[in-house]
Amino acid sequence: MKELLLQLLQRLQAIGTRNGEIYDTECRDAMAAAVFSTFLLPEAEYQFPKEFGLCTADANQAVRGALLEYVTAARELAPVARLCTFQQRLAALQDVSVITTDGGTYDEFFGSYAACLYGEDGEWLGEEPSPNIDQSCRQRPERPSHSQPSEPGWWE
Repeated sequence: MKELLLQLLQRLQAIGTRNGEIYDTECRDAMAAAVFSTFLLPEAEYQFPKEFGLCTADANQAVRGALLEYVTAARELAPVARLCTFQQRLAALQDVSVITTDGGTYDEFFGSYAACLYGEDGEWLGEEPSPNIDQSCRQRPERPSHSQPSEPGWWE
């Protein structure tokens, strides 16, 4: 999976040398949604987009081709690599050890999903999802046994 992700990142980075808008939020969100809905948590009725917010049809087609190739191969490889759950597939996509020769990582193209906001099978546990906003895990902190809250609901 690492090699597959590296190939994808290198292809997207190459597209980005001619199309800097690939790093814009609109493009990142569109690419993230496509990978989310076809690999991380596949939706049967999902229609893979033809446009990802890039300025030219050729650039959009290049991104579409790179993403489709990745998703197709990743879906085939996932069972072999024992990536059976959403959390396992998410970890494979957000593998911080996969770095291009130019220092590129997954988050430049897909943002980052906070894994703790999803259950093992991808059920949403948080509030409004956004892959490009650093959301600290919304878990209730443990209350120290020796202290009492000064007011009700202190952990919220």
